Amino acid sequence: MVESNINWEAIGAIGTCLGAIATFLAVVVALWQTRLARVKKLNLSFNRNILLYDSGTIDGVSISVQNTGNRNIKIKEIGFVLKDASCLTIINNGLVQQAATLPITLEPDSSADFIVILDKLSNSLKKAIQQEKIKENDKLKIFVRDNFNKRYYKKTNEKVKNYIK
Repeated sequence: MVESNINWEAIGAIGTCLGAIATFLAVVVALWQTRLARVKKLNLSFNRNILLYDSGTIDGVSISVQNTGNRNIKIKEIGFVLKDASCLTIINNGLVQQAATLPITLEPDSSADFIVILDKLSNSLKKAIQQEKIKENDKLKIFVRDNFNKRYYKKTNEKVKNYIK
């Protein structure tokens, strides 16, 4: 008859190791879920528009900002990036006919639209070209800055020369 000796201490050690690995994986998943709940993410889009008024139409461009993250984001600044890392900021004046005013807080799954009058944008871009801060063949790049000074960028397919009259 064959005698079998089972080493229960070795089996217990293997069980302990498997339990430690499972605990480690549970901690990793919990930390990942906590981080996921704090993600800030914005989608930016840029479109050319024709604004309809009682007295006629006005050409313009719109910048839409959509919060696709999981927490509120407060937008402090919006505009166009120039080649020397300076920017052409859209402010609350005649440059823009806003559907939203700054600062604005965007909740998750909400959006805001900013409409810039094309004549005003064209004049500002001409000045930037004269100051050599941008070139006519450069593509427009838009940005949004939040209250933590984080910038979100979107490079458009539109060239500067298309927006100069």
